[in-house]
Amino acid sequence: MRFTQYRFDSRTWRLVEVAYADTVVSPMPAADPSLRQWTAQRGWRRTLGVNSSGNGAKTAVTYLPYDARTLTLEAPEYFKAELPDPVNMNLSELRAHIARLRASGSPTISAIVQLQRKVAFPFATVIMALLAVPFAVTTGRRGAMYGIGIGIALSIAYWVIFQVFTAMGEGGLLTPTLAAWAPNLLFGVAALYGVLTVRT
Repeated sequence: MRFTQYRFDSRTWRLVEVAYADTVVSPMPAADPSLRQWTAQRGWRRTLGVNSSGNGAKTAVTYLPYDARTLTLEAPEYFKAELPDPVNMNLSELRAHIARLRASGSPTISAIVQLQRKVAFPFATVIMALLAVPFAVTTGRRGAMYGIGIGIALSIAYWVIFQVFTAMGEGGLLTPTLAAWAPNLLFGVAALYGVLTVRT
């Protein structure tokens, strides 16, 4: 992991030091609980000062290479970037997130699957309503609890299949569009078949 650190003067906001290391490893506890002692390896430190002379101020640069040096920095958790969760985004936010991922060269399959899911999931209400029609007609004397039980079982089955196909899409086994819409297609065909074959 390459490491570069910039240090600025707090009064003038002038760059006063640049430190570089090929690797920074082995964080150890420091006096401050929020900090760690890191070992920087194969690097250099460049200090920028100001020399005042008759011709004006000139920048003085001091270059110091090193094989190993101890740095006091934040804990590893501080440097972790928090990735946004596509599940909690709306459609416009998710499209913008996918565009950013593409621009940075990051994988986009999982985010595209989540985008297709957000479009496909609302149609589940229509499909479930159609799927309930045959059971509502054929319930007869079995009572209302029988219909409620069937409805709960169908909802659980739909959700499980929806999650399985999502995982398959995120794993690259299916295209994002097919992964998101396959449960609707399966249950939609079953609902259409039930409506067309039910005895009235």
